[in-house]
Amino acid sequence: MLRPAMTLAKLEASHLECTDKQDDLDAANAELEELRQAFRATQLECCEVEARAARARDNSSKLEGECDHALAEIEQLRLAIQGAANERDLALTKLARRRHFIAWAHDIATHLETPPPSPPAL
Repeated sequence: MLRPAMTLAKLEASHLECTDKQDDLDAANAELEELRQAFRATQLECCEVEARAARARDNSSKLEGECDHALAEIEQLRLAIQGAANERDLALTKLARRRHFIAWAHDIATHLETPPPSPPAL
């Protein structure tokens, strides 16, 4: 009879050990499920971040194109301003020449209108 009692005690001990291991397994499974949910959430967040990064790259490319276009327009305006300044300088030079010619013509006309001096009396 001693033997069945020991066997029963061993069985009860094994059952308690199995129950403890089952509790540990249940806790590990619960932790695994939490980790899976966290992983899924992280995957979703990663997809959202990748989508935002793709949109940012697209926007960056668009802005770069707009900047290049604006720089080209600025260069065209600079060239137009330089051309206008050159035309202004040319017009000022022509005006100065005309004024000089008018002054020269006025001097000649004034000289022609002035009667020559009388010859000295002898």
